[in-house]
Amino acid sequence: KNHIMIHTLQLSYCWGWPENNPLSLFHLLIVLLFWRIAFYRCPAGITLSLHYLPSRENCLFRGVELRVYVDFFAFAGSCEVGKVEIDAVRDTLTDILSVLCIDLAQMEVKRVDFCKNVIVRDQEERALLMALWDKTRKHFYHATRIDPKQCATHNKLYWEDKPHFDVQLYDKEAACQDKGTALRPYERGVLRLEYQICDKHIKYHTKAGRPCDYDTWTDPALRARYLSATEALFYSGDFYNLPRAKTKLTQAVRAGIISQQAIADKIYQFMTYISNYGADAAIQKVSAATARRYIKLLSDIGVNPIPIPRNKQVSFLPNPFRGFFEGGCRD
Repeated sequence: KNHIMIHTLQLSYCWGWPENNPLSLFHLLIVLLFWRIAFYRCPAGITLSLHYLPSRENCLFRGVELRVYVDFFAFAGSCEVGKVEIDAVRDTLTDILSVLCIDLAQMEVKRVDFCKNVIVRDQEERALLMALWDKTRKHFYHATRIDPKQCATHNKLYWEDKPHFDVQLYDKEAACQDKGTALRPYERGVLRLEYQICDKHIKYHTKAGRPCDYDTWTDPALRARYLSATEALFYSGDFYNLPRAKTKLTQAVRAGIISQQAIADKIYQFMTYISNYGADAAIQKVSAATARRYIKLLSDIGVNPIPIPRNKQVSFLPNPFRGFFEGGCRD
């Protein structure tokens, strides 16, 4: 099954009318009436709302905006969303919007959250994974990581470039506890990687020729393109403590994957620096180009550049996103 993995999607359609139109109020009442009919036809996971368009100096009332919010997981009752669910949502939206005489193709996408869910049942293992990723980079393209000290919730892996996009990785169980919300049965043990595309980013690509409709932004290839970029933050390799990582590096030299022992020793020092000071400090110490080469070699042997600390009674921890990244984010 092709798990497209879209968490949420927001669509918009605007009704505007000329100034000083005596039929404007009547038009609004008709819109409200049919909106109520459409509203009651919405299943779980789909929400309709109406909003006044912002007024202008010479036009107090310009019309209304219909917003459609889709939570694909709530609609499907599962964290696995594939083509069947995407098509089912399309058919449902088409039916709901027909009451308002709107074609789904007329609705503009305003926001979409691409994601990947992995199941890690053990709470301590999830906590250790989050602690390891805490040592990754502070910048991702133009996004900057929110200072963990400023985070009011358990989720401290959050990169923000509003109003373009956000990236976050969080423990869903911990997030529900922080917010005081109920945990759905299919959310137990979930670690969620999410790439949230915002309105300004979508508008930029619309001007460049990419349609902003439902079918375009639910395309699995587009989702894969965005999520694959996050490998630069979370890496594809499994986690090892430093002694076991050193053994893996030595084996790689013997197998000819790493050409010289001296290079393996430098990679080991690079990992040691990450363990002590974090990825940014380690990259600055060796240069960005050298760091990319080291990380690529580590990826080739299945080792994450972030080592497990010495004070942990664990020498190996599988990366739950390894298969996802190595498969091009197309599971």
